[in-house]
Amino acid sequence: MAWPLALAACWVAGCAGLPAPEDGGARALDDAGGEARDAGVSAGDARSEDGGAIDADAGATTPDASVSPRDAGVTTPDASVSPPDAGLQRAVFSPTTANFPDAERGFFRFVDDLSTVSATELRDVFTGGHRLAYTLIRLDAVRTTAIGATRLAAFETGLGRFRAAGVKAIVRVAYNYPQNETQYRNAQDASLVQLRAHLAELAPVFARNADVIAFFQAGFIGAWGEWHTSSNNLTTPTNKLAVRDALLASLPASRTISFRYPPDLRAWYPSAPTVADRLSGVAPRVGFHNDCFMASPTDVGTFEGASGPGDRALMQAFGRVAPFGGETCDPADDPNPSPRLGCAAIRTEGRAYGLTYLNLDYWTSFHDSWRAGGCFDEVARSMGHRLQLDAVELPIEAAAGAPVPLTVTLTNTGWARLHNPRPLVAWWVSGASAHRALLEGADVRAVGSGETRALAGSVALPPGVTAGAWALWLSLPDGATSLENDPRYSSRFANADDATKQQRWEAATARFATGLSVRVR
Repeated sequence: MAWPLALAACWVAGCAGLPAPEDGGARALDDAGGEARDAGVSAGDARSEDGGAIDADAGATTPDASVSPRDAGVTTPDASVSPPDAGLQRAVFSPTTANFPDAERGFFRFVDDLSTVSATELRDVFTGGHRLAYTLIRLDAVRTTAIGATRLAAFETGLGRFRAAGVKAIVRVAYNYPQNETQYRNAQDASLVQLRAHLAELAPVFARNADVIAFFQAGFIGAWGEWHTSSNNLTTPTNKLAVRDALLASLPASRTISFRYPPDLRAWYPSAPTVADRLSGVAPRVGFHNDCFMASPTDVGTFEGASGPGDRALMQAFGRVAPFGGETCDPADDPNPSPRLGCAAIRTEGRAYGLTYLNLDYWTSFHDSWRAGGCFDEVARSMGHRLQLDAVELPIEAAAGAPVPLTVTLTNTGWARLHNPRPLVAWWVSGASAHRALLEGADVRAVGSGETRALAGSVALPPGVTAGAWALWLSLPDGATSLENDPRYSSRFANADDATKQQRWEAATARFATGLSVRVR
């Protein structure tokens, strides 16, 4: 198949980066699109702060023959087999087991309150190989008054620091942060009237910065914002429902809100939404977070009584359509303090609940047990989505200005699906020119854990492009227009480089070369 001479020369000589885009019928990458906004994006051999291997670039990953699509019914195409249609061409790809930082998934780091978090702290999160950080919005000092412009500006500045660092936030609002069991019993929160007023003040800040907020946790009520021990009687069913409705009305419609206790979700939603309803936007924007994951038979009060088994099944169903995460915890206060340590437990329950994110800073006895069992790196790469290219098929020839049929087959070897919108983008590259086009009708969120799906549609080939070969590259940029040209926020395909097929990942642009090109007539 044809390959542009300029790119072939770059492959041999080791040129950095991709050609800059030029104007055309497809959406163009803006001037800063090919450059990272943080110098740390091009670090080649970073290691995570937890000691696990992180390959920030992984430009020369080695295929692992032991990795295969999770769906036993899916066969890997043989490159030696001719395509079914002589007018089509097909490329197949090799997966990789390399650990690499990826957007909106994995171990998160706990950072300071949003009003005081520093740029240095967030840069350390990024260079440590993590892309999520948990931050509280502390409203202790304004429990009975308005938040005010000064504090709101500080929160906005904090989210700006997240954006500059290439990290996304997991956000929870709380009126207190007890340091011990005695303090938590006396924790103070706000009245329902004041809580609603605070949400009204925060809503514009969240709306302007939804791009760098990965997930919301419900917060507000009781000790730590965990929906227990309220000083204002907010834990009654009526008040909980009122707070839920206020959250859904105030927080960005593009983001899910995770609630702490299964009985609340069961009371509101006796069955979990379907995937189709979630993708279409019909389903309620709710999910579950567990701050004592696997810590005891009841997860320290999370799953109690006769409803426990049914609640577990319901929360697992929610985890298939909404982000699930949280942290493990010290089970010392549980009547039966028997944490489910070890690799077998996390492999089973991580997949069952669709684990997307987990606190790296607490409770580390679990992490130690995974290291001892040899599965810590496996846990790190399994959380959330992990999309690998299996095959790409498109015509050998096309006309300038015409839509080009394209089929991309993906396997998700992670424990969860992608939860926030993210496009699948095709790049047409020839010499010093690059054009961007969306694969219309493709929703990568549809590829659930362990599933293989062929996403078929068409991509635009701009009118007026010169005749000759145009190479196809693919990317998964952020769904927000403010971040779509920032490679730090792109998701990476879990594929190995293959020089013989001219297939490779380029970290500086967050694109993958498929090794295929279309000949424009």
